[in-house]
Amino acid sequence: MAAPSFLRFVTQSDMNQLEPWLGKAHEGSESEVNSIWNAALYQYFVDSSPKQRLIEPEATPFNSRSKIDLALADMQYSSDFVKTPFLVLFEGKSKAGDDWKHAIRQLFDYAVEVTKVQTQKTVWLVGGKGAEVKFWRFVYTDQEQMKAIKWDISKPDSQNPTFEKQTGGPTYKLALNRLEIQKILTYIAGRIA
Repeated sequence: MAAPSFLRFVTQSDMNQLEPWLGKAHEGSESEVNSIWNAALYQYFVDSSPKQRLIEPEATPFNSRSKIDLALADMQYSSDFVKTPFLVLFEGKSKAGDDWKHAIRQLFDYAVEVTKVQTQKTVWLVGGKGAEVKFWRFVYTDQEQMKAIKWDISKPDSQNPTFEKQTGGPTYKLALNRLEIQKILTYIAGRIA
């Protein structure tokens, strides 16, 4: 049996073949990058949750014109509409798309917009660029804090990541960093349960 990747039903062999394709500038469009992460968000945060959740493509924060590639939300019903506080925001880029600095700035701006108007003041951020991914935790306070998530698999007993103050953070490759990606997604799932 082939080794699993961080995605269910996608073997490590499949991911090894997919990574170079997503990583080429002329292949691996933003929509294809977003598709991989739509599947991951569903697997880790929707399918395994006892709560009613949805993944909203091209999500627009309240009173905003911004479009977030993918936003994970809990569904909360009221008498006249569905409220959906955002829990996880995802921004995807093709390999040839915007650089990491631009993607990080977009995620930061989205997180500020979202957390200003919702009661949930912590959101988790995921950025995908080609066959790479980065993770952050954003906490809205008087001074917004966006911290990169780092998981050190060389410490087998580690049950928690570290949070780095700099916003760039470590870059994880889909085929090479399967365990780190899986542990970070599982950690986030436990925090939004």
